[in-house]
This record gives sequence, C-alpha cells and structure tokens, in this order.
Amino acid sequence: MLIALLASAAPAHAEFFCVSDSAGFAAALESARTNEDLDDTIRLRLGTYPSPPTGFAPVAPFAAGDSITIEGGWWDSNEGPCTEEFSTSTLDGAGSRPVLRLEHAAGGGDITLRKLVISNGKANGLEGNRDQGGGLSIEAQAGYVGTVTIELCRFQGNSAIAPGGAGHLGNHGGTLVVRNNFFLGNNAPSGAALQVYGDGGAIHVANNTFGLNVPTINGAAGTAFGVAGTNAVTLTNNVFWLNAFSAQHDLLGPAQVLIQNDIQRIGQAPAPGSSGNLSVDPRFEDGDFTAPSADSPLVNAGNNTPLGGLTEFDLNGRARVNEGTVDIGAYETEFVFRDGFE
Repeated sequence: MLIALLASAAPAHAEFFCVSDSAGFAAALESARTNEDLDDTIRLRLGTYPSPPTGFAPVAPFAAGDSITIEGGWWDSNEGPCTEEFSTSTLDGAGSRPVLRLEHAAGGGDITLRKLVISNGKANGLEGNRDQGGGLSIEAQAGYVGTVTIELCRFQGNSAIAPGGAGHLGNHGGTLVVRNNFFLGNNAPSGAALQVYGDGGAIHVANNTFGLNVPTINGAAGTAFGVAGTNAVTLTNNVFWLNAFSAQHDLLGPAQVLIQNDIQRIGQAPAPGSSGNLSVDPRFEDGDFTAPSADSPLVNAGNNTPLGGLTEFDLNGRARVNEGTVDIGAYETEFVFRDGFE
C-alpha cells in the first residue's frame, strides 16, 4: 500500500493524501473520514485503481463540518509528492462491482470530485452492492447544507439495475453542482447516465455532454437523465444526443429549468424560465462526442453565467470560453487561423 500523508506539525485543519494504488486510496478515504481535520484532499497519482467488491466506500458518512476533495491526474515533482498535475486517474469497476460511494451527514461540509475517469462500474444489488449508481453514489442526508461538486470527470461504461447507471446523486438541503463532465455509454432502467434526487436543495447541471447512455427500459420511463424529489433543478449548456430509443426521452421527472441546451428528445415541457434550447445535430468533430466541429451549432451558443458556474478549462485542457462565449457541452472548439486559413 502506497500512501503519503503531508500535514503540518501544529494542530491541523486540513490533510493532504497522495496515493498510488487502490489500498492506499481506500485507507485515505477512511482516514479523511475519521481524523480531526475539517478539510482533507486526496490526490491520486496517474494510473488505474480497481475498486474493491463493494466499491471504494468509507464505513460511515462524513460528519457535519467535514469536507473532502478527491482529485486525479497527479504526479511527483521536485516540490514533493503529488505536486504536478498531468491528466486524470481512472477508478474502475471491471464490469462487476461499484466504483465509488460517499455519504455525508447533516450539517456543513463539501464533497468535491475532480479529474477522474469512473469506468466499468456495476451496481447489481449482490454481495452488499447497492442497486443504484454503478459508477458513483453520493448521499447527502437530510439537513445537509454543504455543496457537492462533480467536475471535469468522465463516466464511461457504468451500469445499474435501478436508476442511475453512471451516477446516483442525492442532495437533501444543500447544493449539487455537476459541471463539465462527459457521460458516454452508461446504462440503467432509467437515468442511464444520471439520477439526481432530493428535497429542499438545489441542483445545477452545466456544460456536460451525454452520449449513448441508453436506458434498459424501452419505454417512456427510460431516460438518460432522471430527477426525483422537490429540489430545484437547472440544466444549462448541456448536450444530450443519441441516448435513447424512439420511445424514450433524455429527461424525466419534475419540470426542470432548461437554458441553452441541445436536447434530442426532451420528453416533457420545460419549467418556466427556460429559454434558448436547441434540438439539432451537434456535429461533433470526428463524430466522437468530444469537441464540436467548426460549423457545429454548439459553438459560441452557450450561457456564460450558468448556475453552478463554469470551469476554467474544458476536458481537453482548453480555455473554457473561446471567442467570448462558451460552447455548449463539455468541450470547447479551438479555432486555429480563424481568419480563413484554417
């Protein structure tokens, strides 16, 4: 087990873990949950981290006031362990087990996930597995007032036997922000990519790309993105394309505020306050759901001030806003020789 812990000698309010393998990551999660520090960061070195049989999961919720940040793509430099950021790190369920499960008790404290590839997770309800959230499961319990942020992550090939193939994210009272992520090829009966739920909080979903997330129910209840509960939900600058059969929809649940998204099959009337939405071929460069081509309707068609905010960079490391207006989706088009020599 390889794990480095950097902390000051004085009584600390934060700890920094640098990990290199699955055992080290599991140990860091449990230490972050049980130590006396209020703000812990776990940095994963480059590599792939196979999840244990029931997923990476602390044995109990994080306590009130406790914050945890998990970041991928780190490596060592002359300045010390995990001080140079390259790319992402992969958490993998090998097609047979969940990947990551986190809970937070009532009260304050934030959960932040950044620059992770969460792949091949499966929630099958067996051997202690839950049946939702094959890639990621987060439960912020009633009375939670913090912020859960998922940003700059890729969710690929995850599945569940209940709603929430790539992610099942609950937020009862706080704020959930899902921004600038890529969801590709996940599946579940409904919420093939994401199922979000909760009461008394807010959910902001901005600048994500959802492609080929096909529900396993071939009917109107099968969707790529599902909502349950009474939380206010706003979706801005997202792309939903090729996620469903003809009888299915991209969205399901209480009416959501939809602002400047490109949605192939909305499936329901948007909530009041919605505006500027498209339902047109996004014309991705090379047809791979990543950067839009130069003539794509996604280019410079987004909203620069979405609820939940913008990230500084897109998933390719390009500036998130190019030519003054953000593109719709998780990737920004980079124009070279825009004056006509392209």
